[in-house]
Amino acid sequence: MRIAIAGAGGRVGRALSRELAEAGAELVLMDRDVSRIDVPGADIREGALESPHYVVACTENIDALFWITPGGIDLADPLEFMDTLGVNVSASIAGNEIPRIVNVSAAGAHIPTAAGFVEGLHDNEERMDDFAGNIVHLRPGFFMDDIAGRMGAMRETGQLRFPLLRGDRAMPMVAIADIAYAAAQLLLSDQWEGHHILGLHGPTDLTPDEAAAIASEVLDRSVSYVPQDEAEARAELERIGASQAGANLLLDLYRGLDDGSLAPAEERTERTTTPTTLHDVLTQAADL
Repeated sequence: MRIAIAGAGGRVGRALSRELAEAGAELVLMDRDVSRIDVPGADIREGALESPHYVVACTENIDALFWITPGGIDLADPLEFMDTLGVNVSASIAGNEIPRIVNVSAAGAHIPTAAGFVEGLHDNEERMDDFAGNIVHLRPGFFMDDIAGRMGAMRETGQLRFPLLRGDRAMPMVAIADIAYAAAQLLLSDQWEGHHILGLHGPTDLTPDEAAAIASEVLDRSVSYVPQDEAEARAELERIGASQAGANLLLDLYRGLDDGSLAPAEERTERTTTPTTLHDVLTQAADL
């Protein structure tokens, strides 16, 4: 089976590439920075997803496509960029008659006016549906790996921090490894048809306060959750190169998480519940 992976150098793409390579799939790996890719035997193609010719060329004669739409907080207009990518992939789906597509979206993408970057994901879900015969949109919750990425800061300061999000807001949290596994199972199968949505919710909903308590166990030191106010969050985003539009979208996303407007539409079921715990993810990060 020949499978193309957009964003193969990203966090989800790298995990998925490993899953599919181990399963023996023939891979076409797409990324603007192929130095991040290490998959022996894969057809690795460097290029930009905003180039329609690149996307079309990489998706010719494939059996399945994995698609993920990056936002890019450094861009002057991230939603316009996401829209361009949605147009490119939709044209490729139609022109190359791609049999099956798995698209990573996000919890809350059912809302036409979804908050922040999720608005762009909603629009691309609808756009791809217009051209795809068989597609699954994965709608994961908050990435556990974003908490793992703060292990150094938590070890140093004893604080876990996110913008605007209050400590008692419970929400689904999922490991990137489980997103990759779910995508791999769908991409490797030809036993499904039609348009589907699959929420990915982790083992249980967690609050930031509970996440900090789990980090305390893993790090063997006290960690507390302290939300960033808007001014502090904006200053940090500016420091790491976010544009004004990018910062606005990211903060809107956190507001949506905080007020519950980005809560998943999909119920927690046996299928949407994934196995990897936050303790597992943080333990692995601490050991690196």
